[in-house]
Amino acid sequence: MPGIAGIIDLEGKHKLEEKITKMLNLMRHRPWYRVEQFHQKPIALGRASLGIIDPYPQPVFNQNRSLCLIMWGEVYHYPDDSVQSIRKDHSVESDNHPHLILHLLEEKGTQIIKSLNGSFVLALWDFKRNLLTIANDRYGLRPRR
Repeated sequence: MPGIAGIIDLEGKHKLEEKITKMLNLMRHRPWYRVEQFHQKPIALGRASLGIIDPYPQPVFNQNRSLCLIMWGEVYHYPDDSVQSIRKDHSVESDNHPHLILHLLEEKGTQIIKSLNGSFVLALWDFKRNLLTIANDRYGLRPRR
């Protein structure tokens, strides 16, 4: 079943690539599922998806690579006009939900998640603070796996 997966290993005891690959392979029920992953100590994040609703490659990073976002699903409505400036300033396509949300989180902070309307689950890793933020839509339509 599609979804996201991750592991945090602050003590450096695990082989992150091996662990995330095993986790994602358990979620890959058909050979045509798209599986994407990223691993860099102390974090490994990945997703298994059909590649239909959210076809853009993931994870996505901000310009200085201090933030990493993995997401499954889509956002139906964005909270304000800041998305228009993000699209223009960062040359983000209108249906590239992961990039839009990453830049929105970078500019507005994680509190903006409360105002997102959609069907999604996301994980945002902040390299500078070693902080993981996990969120899903308000109805839990896309629960974390």
